[in-house]
Amino acid sequence: MATPRPYFSRSFFIFLSFFLILHAFREKCSPADYNNSVFMNIDNEIKTIKHDFMAFRNGIVADTLRKAGMPYNIIFGLQLPQISEISRTRPKDLRLAETLWNDSGVRESRLLACYLFPISEIDEDKAFELATSVQTAEEADILSFRLLKYLPFASVLADRLDTGDNTPASYCGKALRRNLESR
Repeated sequence: MATPRPYFSRSFFIFLSFFLILHAFREKCSPADYNNSVFMNIDNEIKTIKHDFMAFRNGIVADTLRKAGMPYNIIFGLQLPQISEISRTRPKDLRLAETLWNDSGVRESRLLACYLFPISEIDEDKAFELATSVQTAEEADILSFRLLKYLPFASVLADRLDTGDNTPASYCGKALRRNLESR
């Protein structure tokens, strides 16, 4: 007589054991520890964000922006409410925001980064660096509206950026001044 096959395989029990250990580790960590642990993998977060970009992509808007001369290699065509929706599901994390900001060939990465920079971790030099690296008026508007206007040194930064010439950084200074005046 053949021996009966077990209902669950050995690999299932190995997986279950791993899952229970993982769950126990997560329960012992505070949320801050969890975000700083190995589970907070920037690469995986970026892949998830790019997947969200693909889910919301709009070819008509993307083609229109390309024809308008946007300097990006990749344009998904997301509109600001969609980018805002994606930002609500992500933590405000400096490393994640910097990674997205440095992805200068993707329009939506740059715009989403403006939502994810933690205000408390941005000093005047970092804010100036971000403002001088804007590529378009859209980036300057979103950066000044979502981040720069909340900084305690925003008026000093606006004066420093607004040099009167026709550069994106100068436009960012003017946009920041408009946002400060409308508060």
